[in-house]
Amino acid sequence: MSTSRKSALLDVWASLRALHHVLWTLHWQAEGDPQYGDHLLYERLYKARLEEIDRVAELIAALFGADALDAVASWDRAGALLHAKGWRTARPAEGALRMVEATITAIDLADDANEGRHALAANNVLAGIADNLNNAAYLLQQRVK
Repeated sequence: MSTSRKSALLDVWASLRALHHVLWTLHWQAEGDPQYGDHLLYERLYKARLEEIDRVAELIAALFGADALDAVASWDRAGALLHAKGWRTARPAEGALRMVEATITAIDLADDANEGRHALAANNVLAGIADNLNNAAYLLQQRVK
C-alpha cells in the first residue's frame, strides 16, 4: 500500500473541499437555458458537500488529532487537484462531473488504505459519501446529455 491512511483521508477532505468550491462557483455562474435549473442543481450539490467535508474532517481529527487538519495544506491539495483534473470545460456540468469522479477516486484510494483503528467507522463514512457522490454523478450526467 503506497498511500498512508492519513494522507489518503486528507486527500478525500481536500477533494471534497475542491468539489464544493467548484459547485458553489458554478452555482453563481449559471447562465443560459436552463439557468435557473442549473443554479438550483449546483446549489443542491454544493450544500450536500458541507456535511461530508465535516464528517471527513472529524474522522481525521479522531484518528490523527486535530493538528492533522491544516487549512493551508488542504487548500494546496485542493488547488493541485483542480489543476490536475482540468475541471474547466466548455460545459460546466462536464467539469463538475470530472471533479465528482476525482473525489470518488480519492475515496476509493482511502478505502484501500483503510485499516487499523476505527476502520469500520471510517469505511461507513466513506461509503456514505461515495453513495451520495454517485447520486451527484448521475444528476450531472443527465445534465451533460
